Amino acid sequence: MSAQEVVVLRGALAVPAADGSDLLPFEELRRRIVGGEALSLLFRWRKAVLRTHRLDLLSKPLNTALVLRAMSHGSCRFEDEEGKVSEIGPLALVALLGDALRDLAGKREMLRAVAGEIGALEPVAGNRFPRASLDLSSSPVYLRTDLIYGLRSGGSVGHIAGVLNHLDRFAGRPVFLTTDAIPTARADIETHLLLPRGKFRDFNELPAIAFNLGYEERAGKLLSGRKVAFVYQRYSLNNYAGVKLARRLGVPFVLEYNGSEIWIHRNWGKPLNQEALAERIEMLCLRAADVVVVVSRPIRDELIRRGIDPGGILVNPNGVDPERYSPGVDGSEVRGRLGLTGKSVIGFIGTFGRWHGAEVLAEAFGRL
Repeated sequence: MSAQEVVVLRGALAVPAADGSDLLPFEELRRRIVGGEALSLLFRWRKAVLRTHRLDLLSKPLNTALVLRAMSHGSCRFEDEEGKVSEIGPLALVALLGDALRDLAGKREMLRAVAGEIGALEPVAGNRFPRASLDLSSSPVYLRTDLIYGLRSGGSVGHIAGVLNHLDRFAGRPVFLTTDAIPTARADIETHLLLPRGKFRDFNELPAIAFNLGYEERAGKLLSGRKVAFVYQRYSLNNYAGVKLARRLGVPFVLEYNGSEIWIHRNWGKPLNQEALAERIEMLCLRAADVVVVVSRPIRDELIRRGIDPGGILVNPNGVDPERYSPGVDGSEVRGRLGLTGKSVIGFIGTFGRWHGAEVLAEAFGRL
């Protein structure tokens, strides 16, 4: 007998399933639909629930609502970790359709506005900030502009916290402007959430592009009256907010660059719909940065081939906290619990994807 309720998890923490409920990760739901199993999901449950991180940040809300509605022959709703609930009935679907049509009508104007800003910034992107004006006694401002929410762990989380937590070793106390809370970031660091305005959520790439418009004004109000040492941005696809904010404040711009998202989409996925615009944004950020921070020499070499001044590139390799991760830590208890005593154990820390070479690791396991 099939369950009466399905709970689809999208960027939300898993909770124990209630009796008579199925838990279905959103990635698994997508796999089933793409794999031709959509008919098997049609009106399968009496009740369908989508649990997400935050309702106002949910991407593709119209498509998601339609899919969820098709899975249930009874009630259907969205809910988030803050306790907000949105019932998905006919009126809600009409409202979501209206939002999507409004955004579709405004797409061209938004892209024109962004292209105009980029065009104005490109001619002056190579103008470096006067080194003598750098005041490291003031607060650096760290920007996290990724529109990815609900991350609890992973490389970006560790890297953001690692840099942010130690900026005041050589500058003032940092200010963190972010689109989401970052686990393990120090609690005493001043943090402000700067979120997109909720437009273009039903379209690929457009929310990140639109996020640039007005960002520096909103950030400038939060930083009003404060002396800023420099702006440090972890680069994210389609975002040049750090360039605008640094110029508004009249301070140096530091860009952390971990590789081209454009290349990733082109070679490991599907080319971006707005690829030409994304390339302009990426090159604008790289050329406008007073310093580009990378984690490896291969990334430095890539930037030099693209025409970035070698003197403005800092290689800062990924590190590790030896107090937390030490070869001296005794793993015998864990080995015993997992039945691995006396056996060789190979571990992997990273994203199970092509970015970190997980397919090479799997092949190596097989050969071993």
